[in-house]
Amino acid sequence: KCYDTIRQQHLLNIMEDVIQDDQYLIQQHLVSYHAKDDERIVRKPLRKVGPLESFYRFHDLASSSAYNNAVFTLGNRGAGNIVKKEDLRNLLAKHLKFNVVVIPARYGKRYLWQSCGIPQGSKISSFLCNYYYGGMDNE
Repeated sequence: KCYDTIRQQHLLNIMEDVIQDDQYLIQQHLVSYHAKDDERIVRKPLRKVGPLESFYRFHDLASSSAYNNAVFTLGNRGAGNIVKKEDLRNLLAKHLKFNVVVIPARYGKRYLWQSCGIPQGSKISSFLCNYYYGGMDNE
């Protein structure tokens, strides 16, 4: 229920203080490893995001990977994007304020615009929830 009660504008105000640098670097790499239970090879794209001065060399990404205790290969996708602070803030606002929830209805699907709370199941929902309730603790 905690995700449903978050006030979106209040969260955006909190994130204004979190997103302070003018530009951010998004680096991508690919981790491949054997699944524990079978012979499948799992490929998982990972991203590192941080201020421009936090640029990671590929070797550093490989040694800091969460999979460093497993047998795996790490591939450099060669992808890196620079995102401006305002673009990042706008993207976050769209993510919060324009989420559509699809629910089954008697005669098909219903599409509801989420006007309160944050999208559940999003990769950043727990991160946003932590900042929101952490911000409340600091008030």
